[in-house]
Amino acid sequence: MADPIPDDIAQKIAQRAVTIAAARAPKRSGKGASNLMPSYGAGNVGITVPKEYGYMLALDRGYKPYVMYNLAGKTIPIRNSNGVISFRTASGPSAPGRRKIINRDLSGNIIATKIMWKNPGMEGLHFAEYSILQAVIEWKTGLTGDDILNLISSMGPAGASVVDTINAMRNFLRTL
Repeated sequence: MADPIPDDIAQKIAQRAVTIAAARAPKRSGKGASNLMPSYGAGNVGITVPKEYGYMLALDRGYKPYVMYNLAGKTIPIRNSNGVISFRTASGPSAPGRRKIINRDLSGNIIATKIMWKNPGMEGLHFAEYSILQAVIEWKTGLTGDDILNLISSMGPAGASVVDTINAMRNFLRTL
């Protein structure tokens, strides 16, 4: 197994990943994207999302459909496309989780139903994952001969021969 990359290189890769993620992330106000922070350690590179911007994780990873039971009995303002606000109550026939009949055939059999107050879920955008991958690829393809020699000297186990260190470096680069 190859030695982990040094902290200073992991820090540079993580910072670049945050820069890329901030550019790729969806923005309404831009606060969530601008508050992403680099996360790094021995052999680890990542992006940290502060708690108050946890919705960025939901956007990145996505979420499954769910029924909004917490709306039961509440009055919900809904803005139409023309800007008019209508109020709907999530109770009675339109209670969360109840099935509403949408279509019936000529003999009265139910063809289609809809679950009331169901959030459809969302596929993840994976902007953080792709940003980390892009940062690692940029670092890997941007190495010069001197960079590789410096990396080898900082990663090599004490007393190991240069050949062993070069082989360890090759193995490390293959894992990226």
